[in-house]
Amino acid sequence: MPTPPSTLPRRVAAIGLLLGLAAAPLIGQARPGVIGFSPEGAVAAPRQIVVRFGTPMVALGGTAPAPISGACGAGGAGHWLDPQRYAIDLAAALPGGRACSFSLAPGL
Repeated sequence: MPTPPSTLPRRVAAIGLLLGLAAAPLIGQARPGVIGFSPEGAVAAPRQIVVRFGTPMVALGGTAPAPISGACGAGGAGHWLDPQRYAIDLAAALPGGRACSFSLAPGL
């Protein structure tokens, strides 16, 4: 027997409420995965490395240890641009053809 039209909106609302309650424990438990990294691929003379996370990693204006480590042989200084982006300003532009690799700090 089909559902009477007058109770259908109530059932849809009840199902939505149940789905919302079921998902509630998952809210706020997002992993801080990397969603962006630059430069990537072949780039002429990069001066900065930026990693972007999917969730805030520090408070706005806050500080925290470097979330990445690696070596390019150029040295540089790292700092947080905002709660989700960390940058390393290289001491000098990298020469063409240099391969670099970075990894997340332990625990991330």
